Amino acid sequence: MKNLTGKTDIKISIDVLNGLSPQRNMSNAKKEDIIDQTFVLHSLVTADPSLPKKLDKMDTETTPRIKVKYVNKATAQSFLLPIRSLLNLEVASTVTKDGDNDEYDATADEAKKRVHEHLIAELEDSKSISLLPEFKVVSVENRTQQGTDNVMYPTYCYKAFNDRVQALNDKHIAEGGEGRADLSSVYNDFDFMQGLYSEERDANRESVEPQKTIVIAV
Repeated sequence: MKNLTGKTDIKISIDVLNGLSPQRNMSNAKKEDIIDQTFVLHSLVTADPSLPKKLDKMDTETTPRIKVKYVNKATAQSFLLPIRSLLNLEVASTVTKDGDNDEYDATADEAKKRVHEHLIAELEDSKSISLLPEFKVVSVENRTQQGTDNVMYPTYCYKAFNDRVQALNDKHIAEGGEGRADLSSVYNDFDFMQGLYSEERDANRESVEPQKTIVIAV
């Protein structure tokens, strides 16, 4: 199958690379499902099928919502990453080479290079470059809030966050609005968001995996 051999080619333009800021890894996949596994590029995914599935032009509304689907080369299990999270994956340094087998040091200083930086460096004078056709996950650790021991879960796992979102949605509907309320006031409340990871988790979300810091080899 083409999509299980790493031959899928999806271009990302310099316009999009310059327009998208990398975002902290938002994947909360189980460690055992991704560690030491090789993933190949499959397709781009959007929540709304009518939205364009291309990375050739930057659109501040739609482009950040695009997700990139990779597939486990051995099991065909999907690994879905928001485009900004993919760009923020850390790239491990190759430290030794023995024949066809590379060994990687996920803790080396070079591991701090992001996929975003890797693609920019490879781009040179071209106007676009292919997304990573394949990568291997070499390190997976639960994310902790900087300066604390707070393990970080997706925001929807916290009762305080959900209560605030619900209050905004209720107010939005009461005022005759349609759809969901604008949540920018929540995300832009720095003190609230910083304190969120020490708050009580929603009882209905206790089985959700923490966010992960993921290091890959390319």
